[in-house]
Amino acid sequence: MKRIYLILIVLILAVFGVSAAVADTASLYMSTSVDPIAQVLVGDSNKILPTEKSSFEAVGPIATAENPFTFGWAAGQAFNGTNYFAAFVMANDPGTYSVSTTAQPLKTPGDTPYVLPYYVKIGSEAATKVEGSGLALTLISNFSVTAAGGLMFAKSDTVTIEVKENDYEKAGAGDYSSTWTINLIKN
Repeated sequence: MKRIYLILIVLILAVFGVSAAVADTASLYMSTSVDPIAQVLVGDSNKILPTEKSSFEAVGPIATAENPFTFGWAAGQAFNGTNYFAAFVMANDPGTYSVSTTAQPLKTPGDTPYVLPYYVKIGSEAATKVEGSGLALTLISNFSVTAAGGLMFAKSDTVTIEVKENDYEKAGAGDYSSTWTINLIKN
């Protein structure tokens, strides 16, 4: 008989459980806001694709107004006619992005500038000559960010900019410059 009572007690506890009376409750609320990030920079094409915000910021920038790409002869060295870069993107705002630019002519200032032709190549594409007018380029054509994915990163193929030594030698004297604006576009 003791065994039956013991089994009954175990069954009652299993079905109804052991509960304590709740005297009161309190609520805990949490909230935060994450700002959207959509950033592009020009960096060293030899750098690997970042996976964190801190490593993204360490990629560049290169070819700035203070330290532009240069072409020509350095004292005692061979002709430097080629420079390389890649466009890097970091975004957390859901959507589809592209990166574009216009390769502007390399020219002297003034009303009648001299233009030094140069060539642009993206990845394994054929090089295209930039001379009298700008050349529209797509560096990254389709980069998607989802809410579930959070912060995402993208890198363009290597962009090669080349001034041919023969064109450099034939150029008129002067200070030549070109400024490209790299555009991150949310489509």
